Amino acid sequence: AAAAAAAADAAAVLSSASGGGLGNGTNGGSISSGGVGGSGGGSSSGDGGGGQGEMLPTLSDLGLLSPGFDLKAAAAAAAAMAHNADFRNTLAALGSSSVLDSLAGMQFNVLPALMQQQQQTHQLLLQQQQQQEQREGHVDVLAAGNGIVRIAHVTDIHMDPLYTPGLNNDCGEPTCCRPPDMKAPNVSTTAGYWGDYNCDTPQTVVDLTLETLKQIAPTVIWLTGDDPCHNVWRQSEEFNVGVSTNVSRLFKAALPNIPMFPVLGNHNGFPVNQFHNLPDEDADWLYKPLGEVYAQNGWLNGTSLQEFQANGYYSAPMPGFANARVVVLNSNLQSNDNWFLWLADNTDVGDMFEWFNSTLTDAAAKGEFVFVLMHHPPADLRGNFSRTLTDIVRQHQSIIRTVFFGHTHTDFYQLFLSSDDSDAKPIVNSHVCGTLDPMGNKNPSFRVYDLNATTGELLDYTEYRLDLDAQNLLHNTSKLPAKFEIAYTAKTEYGLSSVDPQQMWDLAQRMKTDDALFEKYLFNFGSGRPIGKYTPDDRKRQICTLISSTPQLHDKCMKS
Repeated sequence: AAAAAAAADAAAVLSSASGGGLGNGTNGGSISSGGVGGSGGGSSSGDGGGGQGEMLPTLSDLGLLSPGFDLKAAAAAAAAMAHNADFRNTLAALGSSSVLDSLAGMQFNVLPALMQQQQQTHQLLLQQQQQQEQREGHVDVLAAGNGIVRIAHVTDIHMDPLYTPGLNNDCGEPTCCRPPDMKAPNVSTTAGYWGDYNCDTPQTVVDLTLETLKQIAPTVIWLTGDDPCHNVWRQSEEFNVGVSTNVSRLFKAALPNIPMFPVLGNHNGFPVNQFHNLPDEDADWLYKPLGEVYAQNGWLNGTSLQEFQANGYYSAPMPGFANARVVVLNSNLQSNDNWFLWLADNTDVGDMFEWFNSTLTDAAAKGEFVFVLMHHPPADLRGNFSRTLTDIVRQHQSIIRTVFFGHTHTDFYQLFLSSDDSDAKPIVNSHVCGTLDPMGNKNPSFRVYDLNATTGELLDYTEYRLDLDAQNLLHNTSKLPAKFEIAYTAKTEYGLSSVDPQQMWDLAQRMKTDDALFEKYLFNFGSGRPIGKYTPDDRKRQICTLISSTPQLHDKCMKS
């Protein structure tokens, strides 16, 4: 039954990319006992079962929907009528008084309390608009063009095609807010329209991200891994490939003319974190089908496609520059959480680091500079491979401009140093933006980098953030449209003259004694959520993480 349910999930995810339905539903169709079907262009996803044995309940089984009920009409009515005086009459006309509770989390006994907060909400919106206007004045200084290449960085999307506002966010599973979860018993456990801090990313947030990126119009987009959600007990090879296919097609449809560079994350594997020590064993189910999707999108071709379909890593010329290259590593092949590596002894799985070194040597001979993408942070590789990566970066420091990664769901950076000596100098920086996934008490975030179009030097970066508490409240009380706000720009936020490795080293040193600066960093580290108490050791551990590209260097820093 679990396998059949996972297969239904996979079929639903694949269906959503083409606007199809599931079970007895059709395009833009209906909901049947087979599962949930969405309308064209939206999330068409299902949670049915099949075969022998116990079946997971569908929404219809839970009494939330009746056969043939039109989800598109219900969702539209929920958005338009949630606080209308004719709300009850609308429910009666639709023929269901519970489906809108499920979709929008609207419970009659809490509406008066929500309405009392409306004045406060409008004041909050006004403050946000004023802050946005102030910040935009700074961003306009670094307008795209005029010698600047703008790169957007989106990571750890973890899109859940079954996220449903109004369902329970405290279900006891790795992720909630999705069928077969029941409707939330109270306000505090009700999944919000724009997402929930205990659940994975709704497609509404992905769509909002894409609309924001349209306005920003970056030259290139980094996608540094982890498209599938955390329903690890329900996943399959087909489901994981299906979610990544869906996400990539959403990005391609919204931004058809922007080149994108996808990276595989640990949640792309099945089971989670697991990538075979012989990469060709993952090629047929993962690398080859995803490579075909990326090729159809125009993101990979020729040698880059061949490399990806063989091992999940690749390199390609970098758009926007006359002489730049992107090198994408499959860090899952050396992740500490990959149990297959117990079978690989201490080998270079897939010959990735040999290829990496060779590719950098070739780039140097051609006069190219390089950007490196990977999913895991440098210090998160197993055994001696953080050391191997660090040694290669040191060897090629003259051409590596910046390393970009994901995985941590936090906003921070990690420096490569010239040596392990106490007088070592910072030589290359690596950056990760906040995650798009709110799970783990995070506000959905992404980042935009501005680079010198001639040298590839990183000039500044801007973090964009969606305040879930505020936006869910605005949606519930006034239906005002949500928007990503500029959370900060690095140079202004941290008092930097540049964001080069030396300045970022100096920032880490200042945080050792400047409490206000360190707490500002922690606030951004957690994607704009309140910071908790921390000890001197916590503080030291955070700062050591910023200046240590290997576990050995981190240990040395902690002991100093």
